[in-house]
Amino acid sequence: MKRLIYTLFLVLGWQIAPAQYTYFNQITGEIGDLISESPSNIEVVEDEYVIWGAGIDDGVLYHFVRKYNLAGEFVDENILIHENQYVLSGIINSFKWNPYNERFVYIHGTNLDNGTTEGYLIEFDANLDTTFTKRYSIYPPYTYPFIFEVENDGYIVLGEHGYDAANGAGTFIMKLDFNGDILWSEIMQPNVPSFIYRNWCVLKVSNGYLISGVVSEGYHPSAIPSGLITITDSVGNTISEIVISDENELVSNAIISCELTSGEILFSQSINYADVEEIDNPHIYWSKVRLSKFDTETEEIYWQQDYHADYEFIQGGARDFEPTPDGGAIILGGRLGWFFDAYMWMMKIDADGNEEWFHEYTYENCNTCYNMLYDIELAPDGGYVAAGYFYNLEVDARTNPWLLKVDACGDVEWQGCSPVGLAEKKPKAFSVYPNPSSGRFTVASDFNHAIASWAVYNLAGQRVAQGKTLNNENVEMNLNLPTGLYALELGLMDGRRENHKIQILK
Repeated sequence: MKRLIYTLFLVLGWQIAPAQYTYFNQITGEIGDLISESPSNIEVVEDEYVIWGAGIDDGVLYHFVRKYNLAGEFVDENILIHENQYVLSGIINSFKWNPYNERFVYIHGTNLDNGTTEGYLIEFDANLDTTFTKRYSIYPPYTYPFIFEVENDGYIVLGEHGYDAANGAGTFIMKLDFNGDILWSEIMQPNVPSFIYRNWCVLKVSNGYLISGVVSEGYHPSAIPSGLITITDSVGNTISEIVISDENELVSNAIISCELTSGEILFSQSINYADVEEIDNPHIYWSKVRLSKFDTETEEIYWQQDYHADYEFIQGGARDFEPTPDGGAIILGGRLGWFFDAYMWMMKIDADGNEEWFHEYTYENCNTCYNMLYDIELAPDGGYVAAGYFYNLEVDARTNPWLLKVDACGDVEWQGCSPVGLAEKKPKAFSVYPNPSSGRFTVASDFNHAIASWAVYNLAGQRVAQGKTLNNENVEMNLNLPTGLYALELGLMDGRRENHKIQILK
């Protein structure tokens, strides 16, 4: 464990009773007093996954940044405990890897004892050691940054200002250099009485930025949010503002995520509607997923498609999405809840917007189980990895980190951290040794299984070696490959597949 940085925080929106629990951690294999934890961000850096989150241990609240290898095994961590302040957490795109200076950066808000909210930036090196922190109060008493993107010369940060329960909240955009110093800052939406503005993503476009989010007439059930697109120049001055709304669609037109895919601007919305008689609760709605393409020159939507619109989701929708190398996208979402979901799902679309596959995921399926995935990233082997949490209210109110790794077709490869009472994963049918080696590996069956074929992939997902066998229980491989980490996929005679990580050292 890295050195502790002392400070006390509260996680935004958490409902966790401070207590100690005994637990078994399936990733680390440790047994001890449970830290009730909720990861909210995940980054993929070369051959490792790094997650950011928050936790509580016997009343002590903290943040953590934690590193795992590609097999989901614990590598290292840094724990941050904050004094005399409430550090907010749990927002996607508030923790990122900066490849230009090889640093991790976290940006969010912190509530101070005097009732004010300031911006808070923390930078970590590649070893997860804290390198510096910065504070921002440029819009007192409420300077609340929580979304940012990395550019080649700094960070573009989105946030809120002037929040008051009666008066609403406005938004701002600012540019920081890699030392965290402010280069410029501008208000996009002013603090207008009774209106709440919030922006969720930012993209660099020709001569400025495209920002998307939501505007709502306060936080109350009758408020119908509208999607909001703001276009600024290169230093944050607003050029135009476009409101996206439909009077026939209720509750949420918020634009929750935007990306560049195949050179086009694609954004996603969770559209909720209530036109079916069997739902008589005014606060529960059927949901669908909407993807749209936007032209910054004409400021118009020129392509739009709805998915799973035939009354399939109740109060859910898309949460995050990432462009994929084939020009399509992977979309992460949930259903049967908003802040707490009973099921999570992923949907893969191709470059034309056609659905390729759709899968639902739960760590455990029960009436009192909640399965939350906040953030999804592309994995080095061509699959996908997501981070969030799981808990079962029949057991207790604690949350357990949930890391989910799926292959390129959405099939589960592994999951971790296991809460109390769940069985350990089945052992693999084969052993690979010596590992690492210079290129010569033996694959041997531990349970009299036979191999039909095998293939080796590099971290870019490219197949670099392959072979077939004749019902063999043991295979000898002599791989003439450069030093590095590789994925070995075994095709068994019974049709199952098994994956191993191998390392070549010359």
